[in-house]
Amino acid sequence: MPVEKVEGGYRWGKSGKVYKRRIDAVKQGQAAMAQGYNQFNKGGVPKGYHKMPDGSIMKNSEHKDYRHGGLTLHTKDNRKK
Repeated sequence: MPVEKVEGGYRWGKSGKVYKRRIDAVKQGQAAMAQGYNQFNKGGVPKGYHKMPDGSIMKNSEHKDYRHGGLTLHTKDNRKK
């Protein structure tokens, strides 16, 4: 999403804080992207990924090796039955 010149300064996106300096609005956009913002998928997690209960982001195809709480299983014997 581009930085827009608005009355009073600059803003990243269509709504939100208006900054006096353009670089501050750009930094807000960079922080949003680093947190997983995706303008096409409003959930904040990129398409094909999901957020685990511990807060980590994981690819959907890798979910089979995890159980509740996002804990890693090291052997097949540890799997919940």
